[in-house]
Amino acid sequence: MNRIGRAILNYLIKGLLIVVPIALSIFIVVWAVTTVDSWLNINNILGVDPFTGANRNIPGLGLGLVIAIILVAGSSSPTL
Repeated sequence: MNRIGRAILNYLIKGLLIVVPIALSIFIVVWAVTTVDSWLNINNILGVDPFTGANRNIPGLGLGLVIAIILVAGSSSPTL
């Protein structure tokens, strides 16, 4: 392989080492938030709005809970 080909391959590997962990982290956080939101059935506790009949929703509850879980996991792990 010539010099240009090795440089392109080197840039490709470096780029993958940067992009893949970021994309994987974003995917895991989005998956966790949607999963936690589906687990939290707040409608059983809050019920429906008697005036409109719409389900009550607390925006950001799943995101807040996922952030809290990540913070608890980070604080309980040993220092690196």
